[in-house]
Amino acid sequence: MKCKRIWKFALMAGLTLASTNCVARAESNIVSKKGKVDIQSAGPLAFGPNDMIFVGDPQVAAIIEIVTRTSSQTLPVTEIKLPGIDQKIAVLLKTTASEIVVNDLKVQPSTGVVYLSISAGGRPAIVRVDGKGKLTQMSLDNAEHSKLLIRDLSSPVDNDQNGGQLRTESITDLAFISGRLLVAGLSNSKGTSTLITIPYPFQENVTGTSVLIDHDAGGQFETDATLQTFVPANIAGKPHILAAYSNNSLVKAPLDKWSSGDRIRGVTVAELGNQNLPRDMIEYRKNGRHNLLLANSGGGLLKLSTDDFRNQTSISGKVSDTPGVQIESIPGLTDVEQLDKLDEALAIVLIRTESSGLSLETIPLP
Repeated sequence: MKCKRIWKFALMAGLTLASTNCVARAESNIVSKKGKVDIQSAGPLAFGPNDMIFVGDPQVAAIIEIVTRTSSQTLPVTEIKLPGIDQKIAVLLKTTASEIVVNDLKVQPSTGVVYLSISAGGRPAIVRVDGKGKLTQMSLDNAEHSKLLIRDLSSPVDNDQNGGQLRTESITDLAFISGRLLVAGLSNSKGTSTLITIPYPFQENVTGTSVLIDHDAGGQFETDATLQTFVPANIAGKPHILAAYSNNSLVKAPLDKWSSGDRIRGVTVAELGNQNLPRDMIEYRKNGRHNLLLANSGGGLLKLSTDDFRNQTSISGKVSDTPGVQIESIPGLTDVEQLDKLDEALAIVLIRTESSGLSLETIPLP
């Protein structure tokens, strides 16, 4: 398959996308079928048209599209608090709570049902939570689905500088935007962070446009920071993505010219603080302001106004604190592992507590 296009970000005083002549390749090995879903790991989730759910499978660098079936009697989540949900999931999946890892959380827009992607002792599963707090496992034995393999992502033999397998981060986040699935992860080019846009519906031998990200952080030029999580956002009337990296940089980049081959500049709008990791984030509107709510391993739950991103110049050089736009720390929520927007007033969060393990609960959008 021919290489088509890669965009490359060079983030110094700003972030530059330049057209080159290579491409990330995606290959559909299943156009559509009903039967057992061949899935090795359940990672990031996203919802697309007609209640399709996209599941990232980092172990094989694949995207699996599955038709969801939800009963009309299923109640949407409105307000909920489920302490010890890891123990409840363990009972459902016939394992122990210590074996449960929740990799992602997403609310299905049409039903208000919460979907969790799970690793249960290495076994993948998708678990649903409804408005009554009832947990059900999504059947993967006889589901309508298709599968998209993405080449040029990290392989099982690729290791990071500490000897860890890069394959576990071959897919780190997903989002469906304007008829395209955006896939964040690590390429097999020395673990370089990449963002791939794939046209939907999936076709055989599809070619996706890839974004490779290099950037400056703490005064040093880096190429190995991982794009941990991203969201679409409207800034100054134009579509952007906001992307948070493992080196704690928060970056805005415009979407509207990615397919044109033009040179594009983006901006590092904030540094999120040292020795922590961005986990998840959502964008929402409240009191006439557009906001970003970000779960951070060290700083807890952070709030930033994306309206402030409009005129923010890029951060460069060595930094010692959290420069850039103003960051507000939300008190009392320091161990949020996953979150999603439930409606215009509420978010749903997965919090780790000392007393009861993982708790799934709704909180007012701050």
